[in-house]
Amino acid sequence: MTIEDKLQHFMDVSVNGAHEKGQQMLDEYKTSIDKLYEQHKAEALNTANTYIKTTKRGIKRNISKDYAQQQLNIKRQLIDKQEEIMEKIFIEVIELLNNFKSTPEYTSLLLKHIKDSLEIAGNNPIDIFIDPEDSDKLTILEEKSKCKININDKPFMGGIKAIIPSKNIIIDNSFESKYSLEKENFVIDL
Repeated sequence: MTIEDKLQHFMDVSVNGAHEKGQQMLDEYKTSIDKLYEQHKAEALNTANTYIKTTKRGIKRNISKDYAQQQLNIKRQLIDKQEEIMEKIFIEVIELLNNFKSTPEYTSLLLKHIKDSLEIAGNNPIDIFIDPEDSDKLTILEEKSKCKININDKPFMGGIKAIIPSKNIIIDNSFESKYSLEKENFVIDL
């Protein structure tokens, strides 16, 4: 082998060695870059997923909050409407009561309550009271019941009240007490 051949061989070996070493370094660098890329990609995906989950929770929380607020608003509107309807109903009840008080059936009802109170009292003294608005019925009620009836100093929407002192009994058949009880217990079902 000549020097030129030796030189050529040396060059081929050196260049090939350098080329192989360069290729090996390039492959190692590429593998390292790919590994860094995959790590970065995994971290970015993890960060994105965390952000998405947090955002979804925030949106769900806001939706739940808005939903609860809307429910409260609807309940308030419903309660307001119920109160408005209830008020109209009880205004009408008062009108109907006032109309009923001008009928003969009302006088019959007063007499029935008076007789029932007299039965409860038996032989014990009893004080029976009618509403001041019913003073025009006093004479008829006393004649038909054959007992003394008083006119109460405070109006109670009609009906009667009676007191049996010896038995500590108060009989309240006033429209006011029945009206108040009904108004208190009245419920509108939807």
